[in-house]
Amino acid sequence: MSLEISLAIDHYNTSDITSDMRSSNLKKPSASFSKNILVLDDELEIVSLIKHFLQRQGYRVFGFTDPMLAIEHFMLNSRNYSLVVCDVRMPAMNGFECVKKMREIVPSIKVILMSAFDINDPLYIGLSSSLKINDFIQKPFSLKELIFIIMKQLVKRAK
Repeated sequence: MSLEISLAIDHYNTSDITSDMRSSNLKKPSASFSKNILVLDDELEIVSLIKHFLQRQGYRVFGFTDPMLAIEHFMLNSRNYSLVVCDVRMPAMNGFECVKKMREIVPSIKVILMSAFDINDPLYIGLSSSLKINDFIQKPFSLKELIFIIMKQLVKRAK
């Protein structure tokens, strides 16, 4: 799984994303808009790759492999975050539980869930609807796809 994501970094091309953004009328959020993103996955390699990639795009990223530490950090710094990218299946606490706790702190926080499992599963659909998950991304994914979804969510928030 992490190998496929790392290969996507090697072939990443900013002009592709810029072209995709123009064709879908997406614009980057204004410079005054917070670009802080919390990334949570139990696999350190995935957190590191996503963090490195997003930092290269100008985002400030805080990565966690432990949901409890992520929630604690979020509680102390919630006003600084624009978006949370969170894995669904983790050993200590699943992504839905983690998002629920974060939404108790900031109900309007934008959330993108990622999963290697079928995101069309009725369980996921029901939970994502009740928790108002903003978007899902299926693993393995390209970093181009991830940045497109992130920018889409940040533009929605800026409006």
